Amino acid sequence: MEKVTDAIIVLNNMQYKVLKSYGVSEAKLIVIPHGSGPVRYEVGVKHHKTNSDWVVIFFQGFINPNKGLLELMDAVKMLSSEGYKVKLKMLGSIPYQWREDAKRRNYLRTVILKATTLGDVVELKLGLFTDEEIIKEALMSDIIALPYTDNYIETSGVLHKLMWCGKPIVVSKIPRFYTELTHEANCLMVRPTPSEIAVAIKRLISDQRLAQSIVENLKRMSCERSWRNIAKLHLKSYVSIFRR
Repeated sequence: MEKVTDAIIVLNNMQYKVLKSYGVSEAKLIVIPHGSGPVRYEVGVKHHKTNSDWVVIFFQGFINPNKGLLELMDAVKMLSSEGYKVKLKMLGSIPYQWREDAKRRNYLRTVILKATTLGDVVELKLGLFTDEEIIKEALMSDIIALPYTDNYIETSGVLHKLMWCGKPIVVSKIPRFYTELTHEANCLMVRPTPSEIAVAIKRLISDQRLAQSIVENLKRMSCERSWRNIAKLHLKSYVSIFRR
């Protein structure tokens, strides 16, 4: 790949280091982060919750076993048993390939069954969702939880889609998050276990100063990574490449 390219753009410093360790020339590597920022039709729109519960939202794109859904539901169950009025909203899509994969079909059944047994504490929505629908749900929530369990060295598009929404975020301590975020600065970062997820949610409920600090830092990060700024970085890089 390196021999037929003039430059390789990666999304974070960890991807940079990995490619460099494979022998890719440092001179060819450029780090430009994922873009973020408000969706045009949501700017200035006010959204309000319809109940007094603490709403935790989870959006994952396609439902996969490595997204921490079962762990998150167990965490909310623990919180409910302790008297916290918490409601979990989960939005996810089902890839058509699952029709041929018995293991993943069984996982989906497990997710649906667990959500059903938790009753009003969990709301599971399956389908395809527009950006407008996802952002609206996030704006009507209190906390965003992304307790993924994989170890892929990548960047989270969901994180960048939601970081400007003004909600504190709980994430798992895995490469896609710890290469972008800092614990107790712009997120609460935990191992993706029910107990640690529950403790993090309780902290955000009880410590509003911490929650607001996380929100402000996330918004600042989102502004720095606005799509306009990211486009400028790409343009600057392309000009530099063409001038070599």
